[in-house]
Amino acid sequence: MMQVPIPAELEPFVQGVVESGNYHNPAEVVGEALRLLARRERLLHDVKAGVGQLQRGDYMEYGDDSCRDFLADVEAEEQSRFPAPEAPR
Repeated sequence: MMQVPIPAELEPFVQGVVESGNYHNPAEVVGEALRLLARRERLLHDVKAGVGQLQRGDYMEYGDDSCRDFLADVEAEEQSRFPAPEAPR
């Protein structure tokens, strides 16, 4: 198991989150932080890929009629790629 010290300026925050009852211990807080960081990295990757597609002209334009379907497709894809996190214990 990897052991990483928590920076001193973040210790009060981590302890407060644990004391709030949302997490049992600092390891759970760090685990959640890493899951959020992983999601952020995936989102950044997707944004960069999207910008590249726009720059290459690799996109479709949507009108008012198809916008609802497009947004439903985006939401469905997001839910499949980023399932709702489990509720803290």
